[in-house]
Amino acid sequence: MSMAVTLIITGGEGPNYIPVSLDYDFVIASDSGYDKAKELNIVPDLVLGDMDSTNYLEEIKDSGALFYPRDKDYSDTELAIKHIESDEYILIGGGGGRIDHLLAIMALFYRYPAPKFWITADDIIIRCDKTVKLNLPIGSDISIMPISSPAKVDSDGLKWELGGYTISNSSISLSNRSEKEEVVIHTSKPVFIRLPIQLLSIFEKML
Repeated sequence: MSMAVTLIITGGEGPNYIPVSLDYDFVIASDSGYDKAKELNIVPDLVLGDMDSTNYLEEIKDSGALFYPRDKDYSDTELAIKHIESDEYILIGGGGGRIDHLLAIMALFYRYPAPKFWITADDIIIRCDKTVKLNLPIGSDISIMPISSPAKVDSDGLKWELGGYTISNSSISLSNRSEKEEVVIHTSKPVFIRLPIQLLSIFEKML
């Protein structure tokens, strides 16, 4: 039995399209994530937030959305995560814009499970819980970052192999590169693997 997956579309810069092979069961749009959902031709099952950033306020009012006050204890993205009832979720958007918004999203992953995938206008971020195999063009940029705790990471197929290197908030693998068509990452704790958005069509083939 496959696990249920929620697609969260949040504010901030997101991709121009999402892979058609991306599998999800329920869609939540938070605030201006509704605008991005319309761009992607995706109809949300739930819209929520304070709606201070959307260009479709009147349309949202007629959609049965959950409205929250602007002065609240949770960001719109956190509200969406709190409403997830599935086993996993995929995050779309949240890129570009203010650095405090980006850091606020990253801070959520200390309190909530991290997304299976996170796709922004510039990034494809893959959560690696233990082992991930990536089929990439040689020379592809790869960065590896911690999620909520340090992790010992091994690799095969990178220019600078990690060999049990500890990835932490003070020491990440930034702009490494693939030297084989198959790259294998193994980690002791969950980490994020970041690929450039230009590889989205290749990422789609790996789904």
